[in-house]
Amino acid sequence: MAYTFLIRDTLTDTGVGPTDGTVYMSPDILPNGNATITPGTIVSTYHETTVGFGEVFANSINQIFVRAKNLSTTTQSGAVALYWAPSSLFAQPLTWSSNTVTTNGGKTTFVTLSDATTPGNGSSVAAGDIAYTSTPFVLTSLPPLGANQHYCFIAISGPTNAAPPVPTSNFTSNASFVEWVEDNANVAWLNFSYIAPSQATKILATQYGNANNSTDEFFFGVTAQNCPTGTTISFADPSCSPPVSLSATLGAPNSNGEQLAITSEVAIPANYSGIITVQATAPAGKSFPANWQIAVEAYQVVNPDTATRKELQRSRPFRTQRKQADGRTVLATTLVLPMGQCTMLQGKPGGE
Repeated sequence: MAYTFLIRDTLTDTGVGPTDGTVYMSPDILPNGNATITPGTIVSTYHETTVGFGEVFANSINQIFVRAKNLSTTTQSGAVALYWAPSSLFAQPLTWSSNTVTTNGGKTTFVTLSDATTPGNGSSVAAGDIAYTSTPFVLTSLPPLGANQHYCFIAISGPTNAAPPVPTSNFTSNASFVEWVEDNANVAWLNFSYIAPSQATKILATQYGNANNSTDEFFFGVTAQNCPTGTTISFADPSCSPPVSLSATLGAPNSNGEQLAITSEVAIPANYSGIITVQATAPAGKSFPANWQIAVEAYQVVNPDTATRKELQRSRPFRTQRKQADGRTVLATTLVLPMGQCTMLQGKPGGE
């Protein structure tokens, strides 16, 4: 579906076709504490990650800016709405669609975009120009969540006369959820969790689930940077039946500086929604440096013999190393649906 204003899922997102890669690290949702952002900064940082901005603090003024690009060939006007949700590897709409973030004092739930490339244009954004919410969304207090839970944000662009439409019910299949996330260029997600440096073991509790009417196999992938070799990443949900208890171990970084690992597969019941606790534990005698980062992602395994047409359309190949019964390690390709991702990294004391 075509939309006038693109809010990117990734740095390489052009708004043409389904987004390739991880779609939960938007570089266009910009928490910036109590500081403003100039149009020049909006434009000059367009090809940088959101990590360069800031995190959200409880009981503080948190200004959150959103930028978007006019994809049309004519001057256009548009607006953006922003929502918060508990950190999730599967953020069903009813977990966030009522959680609007407003401007200061609760004045409005959607903000008209201003041209940042050519500031003199005001709300008339020229073709191809980068725009932003010059009036920021503001959070001054956050509702409490459970232990080790954090927040994520969803931004949606639309017309200037009303908040953009959002889904009014949860998706009834995992493939339908993935389709909506990947195909809507006007929707973007920011799912970062800043972990206090005082935590020796890094812990994140995040929502996940299975919207299908069938029990399906899932596994979790890990992409880490600057973590001690041998760090164990564990995943646990004792409330699931059967309970989830998985782990993966980080090896040395590859040529891209990434430490990759996956868990074994586990069956998740039909229509299940729960909270999984992710723990990163460094080997004895080692600790995490200040620049550590761990991204965890949930995948549903797609069986090509029994998959629906939409599952086949939305799945992607995932290449892994599998150990055979005779001890040999071979490359294997599995079809998967990428359900969601959350990135943990070191924050400041009191951050969310």
